[in-house]
Amino acid sequence: MLKSKIILVASLNWGIGHASRCIPIIRYLLRQNCNIHLASSGKAAELLETEFPELPLHITPSYNVKYPHNGNMMFSIIGQIPKIIKAIYQEHKWLKNFLKKHNVEAVISDSCYGMWNNKVPSVFITHQLNIQAPYASGIINSLNSFFIKKYNETWVPDDLDTIKLSGTLSRFSKPITNVKYIGILSRFAELHNQKRELTYDICAIISGPEPQRTIFESIVLNQINNFPHLKCVIVRGMEGKPLEVQNGNHVVLYSHLSVQPFLEILNSSKIVVCRSGYSTLMDLACIGNKAVLVPTPGQTEQEYLAAYHKEKGHYFSMPQAEFNLADVLKYGEHYKGVKAKDYEQYKQVINEWLKSI
Repeated sequence: MLKSKIILVASLNWGIGHASRCIPIIRYLLRQNCNIHLASSGKAAELLETEFPELPLHITPSYNVKYPHNGNMMFSIIGQIPKIIKAIYQEHKWLKNFLKKHNVEAVISDSCYGMWNNKVPSVFITHQLNIQAPYASGIINSLNSFFIKKYNETWVPDDLDTIKLSGTLSRFSKPITNVKYIGILSRFAELHNQKRELTYDICAIISGPEPQRTIFESIVLNQINNFPHLKCVIVRGMEGKPLEVQNGNHVVLYSHLSVQPFLEILNSSKIVVCRSGYSTLMDLACIGNKAVLVPTPGQTEQEYLAAYHKEKGHYFSMPQAEFNLADVLKYGEHYKGVKAKDYEQYKQVINEWLKSI
């Protein structure tokens, strides 16, 4: 057993996807006798606190990105770049002060661009080395690589030799050294071999930023009500609120679910309806569910991933504005899905890294 290390694991608060894919890393570090500090904010912090209530959680500065009700989200985010850069430097300052108070030996940052410091080794986790942007892609990718290069290593949660889940997103746009492809990261990785007994025709996972989360939920509920013969379950993605379970005639609604019961629901569902966020895709690849992808409007990354996997024959997809439950039922099962075979790749990378720090 390696000497115990004190490690800070920080997750970006941009939905819960970044925090969710940190879960297997945190679990494995704990098994390697590491002492872990967690750092995040908002819904991401709430998820980490739910899964690891015994670990110290530190609240970090938030990027506070605002999302448009209509229109292109990427265009809106481009306008907020100065605010995001300011938040990154606040994050960097936060880490400098944190290191003065805590004897942390290394930092793992999932997409928190300011969580590096020359006094300790640092790792940046991202699947976006090549950000898909309809405007100013050169500037955005230059900024992306500028901050990533501040880190000693970059870990990409994908395997370019097998499933290539991220498509061109994890291919180099700007030269970055010390990049390691660590395979998929799913919170379900160590629990996935459970027996499947189908109970639900549809499992709808409602996620994403407001107001689009609520809009999507309303669309799905309205259409499900037109199919009373279907048995459906909806996970509303409302972390941080009390767990609520509503049983209707043919629909069960959960405000949110922790990892184990969430996996049980997915294993009981014939087809999953969900966003095409990358962490969601890794969860699907871990379990092997068939799914229909509905990208968050204006999120170019999700739109790209939905189109990419539809073209590959993995998942049927449709825009939110054209969501049609009849098409979900008609086409969803004809796509083969994705099933990853290797869930251990990241562990080898972590072992090598722990020996080096």
